[in-house]
Amino acid sequence: MTFDEFYKLFQGELQKAIKNAEERLHKTLSPEVKIVLHGAGHFGDLMDTLTAAKELYIGEDRFYRIIDLAVIKVSKKETTIFVRASSHRPGTFDQTWNNPPGSGPFKQLIPKEIIVEKEEDLMS
Repeated sequence: MTFDEFYKLFQGELQKAIKNAEERLHKTLSPEVKIVLHGAGHFGDLMDTLTAAKELYIGEDRFYRIIDLAVIKVSKKETTIFVRASSHRPGTFDQTWNNPPGSGPFKQLIPKEIIVEKEEDLMS
């Protein structure tokens, strides 16, 4: 899998995380995304999606086995998504989480709580 293919998959999985949060909150969320990255040498670093993808992409044939995703905070301006690469030894694509099939290492988490900043400012 090339970086471009990985990035496209990552973006799709981020959109799924946003959709999960929208369904839970019954609100439309900002498409502007910030990532809080854990794992892959990071300890909660805030970054944009391209930077996060570059940090998570190991190579064409090596992948983190599980990369957790969950919306953790929302505001009118942006949606903050928790992303964590597992500490398992990286492997091939078919050794990744891949549930549902095609999702590769990406695993959707449903957080107990989503921080909502100024709920009245969110779109309905």
